[in-house]
Amino acid sequence: MAIRNKARVLNKIIIFTIILIAVAGYLDNQQIKGVQETQEWVAYEEFVAPIFNISWLLFFIIAAVIYWLFTKDLSESLAIFVVPIVLVKAGLEDLFFFIFSGEIPNMMCWFGPWQNTISKYVLQESCVSPLGLVLNVIVAVVIVYFVFKFLKKQRW
Repeated sequence: MAIRNKARVLNKIIIFTIILIAVAGYLDNQQIKGVQETQEWVAYEEFVAPIFNISWLLFFIIAAVIYWLFTKDLSESLAIFVVPIVLVKAGLEDLFFFIFSGEIPNMMCWFGPWQNTISKYVLQESCVSPLGLVLNVIVAVVIVYFVFKFLKKQRW
């Protein structure tokens, strides 16, 4: 079964994944309130965070595989997987989390190397700052834009 106007479908799928990232930011913000009240951070880090990360991975793999099954275009399917994963890892979901919470901490030392890239190497900060997080997401958006354009042109 061929998809008419594949480019429009691909763009819509990418937009949908970004909306999904925003929804996840909202849901993450809602569920963290219970952890903050109970101070069950060990349980959160041991059970909730890993499942959250696995869920991202599975959702984007499934979306890419479904697209591939209909189009047989591996490069565009790869774009459907890579673009949102890079955005999530760079901190887009975290940025939405803080937008929905209405506040952002001055320093976020719990972030890993993906979210810490700009803060550490450009701003020379030991922890991620709000500016560092925003700049990190902006750089990731620029990078995935060019990766998306490149993969869209390929015909694997």
